[in-house]
Amino acid sequence: DAHNAQRHLSILALTDHFPVVLGHDQVTRGKPYPDMALAACQQLGVLPERTLIIGDSNGDMAMGKAAGLLAGIGICA
Repeated sequence: DAHNAQRHLSILALTDHFPVVLGHDQVTRGKPYPDMALAACQQLGVLPERTLIIGDSNGDMAMGKAAGLLAGIGICA
């Protein structure tokens, strides 16, 4: 959820680097639905088709594809 994401960013002193932080608790449908990606694009004032997602799960990639994002970069261990 957004609260835990904000807490993690704060612990890592990264809060100032993320103008928008969304969690599944702030949208009607979480991953793999496009709601979070589209909300982030709207809040940042960017077009989904000019946006890419960097994620670490299949859900992240599916969300990006469902949102019509330009591309997705998957990170795995």
